[in-house]
Amino acid sequence: MKVKSPLTPTYYLFIDESGVANLNDLSPHFVLSTVVINRDDFRIIEGYLRLFKRRYFNDDYKVLHATDICERPYSKYRRLIKPKNVYHAFFEDFGNIIRNIPIQSRIYHVEKQKVCKKYKYIPAKGRKPKNIDSEHPYEISAIEAIKDYAQFLQSMKATGEIVVEARLKSDAKFISYFDDCRTAHAIGRPFNPDYKLIKDSIPSVFFCNKYAGNNGIELADMIAYFASRKINGDPKNKLKVPPHIMEKTYNTIKKCTFDGASFIKKPKL
Repeated sequence: MKVKSPLTPTYYLFIDESGVANLNDLSPHFVLSTVVINRDDFRIIEGYLRLFKRRYFNDDYKVLHATDICERPYSKYRRLIKPKNVYHAFFEDFGNIIRNIPIQSRIYHVEKQKVCKKYKYIPAKGRKPKNIDSEHPYEISAIEAIKDYAQFLQSMKATGEIVVEARLKSDAKFISYFDDCRTAHAIGRPFNPDYKLIKDSIPSVFFCNKYAGNNGIELADMIAYFASRKINGDPKNKLKVPPHIMEKTYNTIKKCTFDGASFIKKPKL
């Protein structure tokens, strides 16, 4: 009797960002984070996070949003500071989850000043660059992430889907980047040797609101934030979390990178 071959494994790529991509914004750095999860492992990760949220918020479906947790806990996460400050235990447990759940992650970091210098662009409110997209840091990061994901899928002999944190009016831009990645000769771009691989291995893209409670997007958000803080520091003294906890959590997250790859990657401009 002929035995049927197993189904091709499927992976999800979750994407979120930290910082402002627009070149007219004065922030110097843009960070895009990616998290890869095997579809078969997703329920396991959901279980870990539900128990984690139950312990600290008495709510299995509390949405984790790093900026609020680390900078404005009094608005949505008061249980972390009253009646007793439990930041240390919270991030210790979060780090333990990261160590145990089967995820892979990578950060894409763009220095916006270098982009402006290369294209001889002077930032100004409302100005539109002539030669590039005003959100070029997001563009090059997203395209690099899509290509890396396709190569990962090829190595695993798998297919995948992309889930992106919704950016409202900017969602269409990601679709255009994705379409260009699946085209051999996209307008204004050099020949793309990976177009067929991307087209065959990544059939779909979905958008998800950060507050919808998608665990993959939550993890991408947390990872993006900690990487951004590692790169930017805390120049405006917004952090309510002790520096040693931030550093320890970042070092834990860093170990989730793809095998043989650096955790932080700077896309070619």
